[in-house]
Amino acid sequence: MTTKFLSPTSINTYLWCPRKYYLKYIKGLKEKPSIHLIRGKAVHDSIARFHQTFQEKFDTFEEMKAELLSFFNQAWSNQEEEIRNLRLTETEKEEKASEAWL
Repeated sequence: MTTKFLSPTSINTYLWCPRKYYLKYIKGLKEKPSIHLIRGKAVHDSIARFHQTFQEKFDTFEEMKAELLSFFNQAWSNQEEEIRNLRLTETEKEEKASEAWL
């Protein structure tokens, strides 16, 4: 028997909606992509890459922020096809990409 790992997100999903938890984590059904999921993935990928790449400390917060934003812009660009499938206007895409997350 395999051991399941319960992440904070999966626990919150169960508390919010046990049926959604079942469909997502037990049955393995994928959620329909949304701009929020795509943006969240870009943020997560950016932070993960940042921590894998840089072990040294930055002299200032601004240096660190600039590097993280660079990673985010690349991660956002990597998801261009998924974003296009959402059929958002150019204005909506720019607004979602530029919302402050850092």
